[in-house]
Amino acid sequence: MQKQNYKIRNALPSDAERIYALAQPLLINWKNPQKNGFLVNRYTVNQYRARTQSPFFYVVERDKSLLGFLMCIDFHTFGLLKQQGTLGEVEGDKRFVESRIKNGENLVFGDQIGVRERSKRDGVGTAMMQRLFEDVKRMDLGSLYVGILHKPMRNDASITFCKNLGFEDMKKEATNTDGTTWCMYHKRVNN
Repeated sequence: MQKQNYKIRNALPSDAERIYALAQPLLINWKNPQKNGFLVNRYTVNQYRARTQSPFFYVVERDKSLLGFLMCIDFHTFGLLKQQGTLGEVEGDKRFVESRIKNGENLVFGDQIGVRERSKRDGVGTAMMQRLFEDVKRMDLGSLYVGILHKPMRNDASITFCKNLGFEDMKKEATNTDGTTWCMYHKRVNN
């Protein structure tokens, strides 16, 4: 991994179309799911654009080429997106987050991570997560959550990735109306 070969920065509204384009080939193929991970939620360009309000939405570029993105939303942005009607369905994992927020938890929720196929071995995903950990710690938020698909198929690549970064399986599953089952993973950044 040569971090100096790429730059991590906060996503801007003007990045939304490139993020959308990068995400499309990473969306799950239900008939033949990708073994190296996949995205389940199908967001529109406008939903990606709205999420750039979050201080925890990052892009990675090399020579102005988008290599990847990490989209996380904090408790404040979650509320804004819900008010604006750009959050999408509040099911399963999002209901979990909403209940935590109602209980006063200042958290960050990992929504999507996507890396171009040819950049997956460059440490881009791990570098974005390290930036996230630094920012969460600096802002004294402490709790990170991510929902990972468990059924009808397990996203083993995402589970392994998160566990290698210190996330723990909370053993809390949520089933959505579409029949998918998600499990919540948690990491404390500030001890």
